[in-house]
Amino acid sequence: MKRSFYLYSILFISLSLALSSCKYEEGPNISLRTKKSRLSGSWNVDKITENDGTVTTPISNYSLTYEFDKDGEGTYTLEILGVKDITNLDWEFVDNKKKLKISYEDGNTITPTILRLTDEELIVNTQENDRWELSK
Repeated sequence: MKRSFYLYSILFISLSLALSSCKYEEGPNISLRTKKSRLSGSWNVDKITENDGTVTTPISNYSLTYEFDKDGEGTYTLEILGVKDITNLDWEFVDNKKKLKISYEDGNTITPTILRLTDEELIVNTQENDRWELSK
């Protein structure tokens, strides 16, 4: 009985410590999927709120899409009036997985702060303090 109590106590403490590092400012509080697993996939940019309050949403003939593969590679696609411009990228988590470093093939790099990362929703804050909301 005493041994079981200690075993469950250690398991509870270990699980609490492991899950406490999974939190982003806007959630989720708990996730059983890894951050890499949640990020992998195709993300559509739904809304960009700029620092000055200007809100931009894609219209029917304009779209932005990010594709993140589990191997740290991906693509950025800008589509305007049916014409696609696809840029390759490399990505990695930095700053204890609180930020997402994206390096584009043209040499540009961005490192937005992740505010929310679920299976279906990604919200980031850019270095310019713009808020990007993406969905799968």
